[in-house]
Amino acid sequence: MAESSVLDAHSGEIDGEPYWYYEYLVRKAPTKTAEESNNYRHYVASTTERDGYLYSINASTLNKQWNIVGPILQKTIVLFTSSLPQKTMFLHTRIQEILVTV
Repeated sequence: MAESSVLDAHSGEIDGEPYWYYEYLVRKAPTKTAEESNNYRHYVASTTERDGYLYSINASTLNKQWNIVGPILQKTIVLFTSSLPQKTMFLHTRIQEILVTV
């Protein structure tokens, strides 16, 4: 596998607001928990524009943990992308609910 790979990149609109979604792998240096040189981090990110401002969120985990942590990160990205910035308390509460149910 290459040093980095784009797994998904797309854009769209939610409630008339544009967003851009990215998912990619990046090879990282060995760590204490993953000593092999074939260590990758799996990233998800989203950027949205509201009222002339760009809002962005990024999250990642080791690729070998993606099957467990990935769905949580993806739900977090979707909630961020579809929530208005003024509703950050709601977003924080919803993320906590997701983490509790997993």
